[in-house]
Amino acid sequence: MFTNAKNVPANLIAMSLVAAITGSAGAAVSWLGGAPSIPDYYQHQLGNPGRAVSPNPLPVPTAAVPGAPNYAQDAWWEGRTRSDGVRVGGGWCGTTAWVNALKYWDDHGYRGLIDRSAQGGAHADKNWLEQFTYSNGSLALTQNATDGGCAWVSAVRSYVRANTATDQNPGGVDPTIRRYKWNSTPGRVETITGAEGTEYDPAIAGAAQGTFTTMWDILTTAVSQGFTAVVKIGESPNNAPNGDSNNGHWWGNFHVLTLAGVDGALGTNARAFLADPNDSYRGGAHSAGWGVPYAATDALPMGADFYASITIGADGRTFTSGAYNGSAIDQIWLMQVPAPGSTVLAGLGLLLAARRRRA
Repeated sequence: MFTNAKNVPANLIAMSLVAAITGSAGAAVSWLGGAPSIPDYYQHQLGNPGRAVSPNPLPVPTAAVPGAPNYAQDAWWEGRTRSDGVRVGGGWCGTTAWVNALKYWDDHGYRGLIDRSAQGGAHADKNWLEQFTYSNGSLALTQNATDGGCAWVSAVRSYVRANTATDQNPGGVDPTIRRYKWNSTPGRVETITGAEGTEYDPAIAGAAQGTFTTMWDILTTAVSQGFTAVVKIGESPNNAPNGDSNNGHWWGNFHVLTLAGVDGALGTNARAFLADPNDSYRGGAHSAGWGVPYAATDALPMGADFYASITIGADGRTFTSGAYNGSAIDQIWLMQVPAPGSTVLAGLGLLLAARRRRA
């Protein structure tokens, strides 16, 4: 259930557009919503209970999957090893990246996607960390009710509909989710046509589209038009100083992050500010606490100090700085929760029309 559903206010769109203009000029970062509004939740919050976590933590849960989301701070997340010795679930970067995005919509008209306090009872008086715990577990179990798992688009759609259901609209609100991929063979951005829930497949089917030339174009459009953007990257060809592949990261195949803002322009220090589920920056300048679970006494991790500032290469998709230097954007998923016909959709249509006229 949810409360206070409404379209994203027009003044929020206006703030986003103003921020986009100043950001492109390099005078200020262009933040989604006009100010930092994406949290930097930690995917390993309950997956590594030891509290002494290496810089690249491998998910090691110690408790059984509860079968239903709850607020308890129990270590059951990620990469569970079944009784037959098979390790399932893997990392939950996709789940937490989507929960980062859902928090934005929870704060912008769809209370109940993350904060369920208005429902009372067991949901009352929960702090931000408990709300994240419940929501992250709920989305993971929506993806895989037996083991939990890394959420893909189909699970996100089901989660949003379930958590926006009312007596008047028992089916809930169906979010608009637009999926894009980079196809390296013709060297172009494509609209994904493969089935929702199969975004993990690097060969997922796509079709030509005429709006975006680069993945960077999609990121800037997301910010200027008030769409949350979840970003999937591939492994880096770079090795760590010790020779380990993929810059020494524990994950393989892909990683998923959430866009918070952009700055600059392609070819002139284009930067993306990304909430990275694989870390928990708890101090200024990205220092102490990397990879350490948040504490209940911590403030909600939202703001520039919590985001990775990544420069984007001239191709519009390759990271040229930061922990994932050399990785490139494979897919981007734009989402907005208000129903079709809202201010946000109208704004996106106007922008796309303007882009075509300028082309």
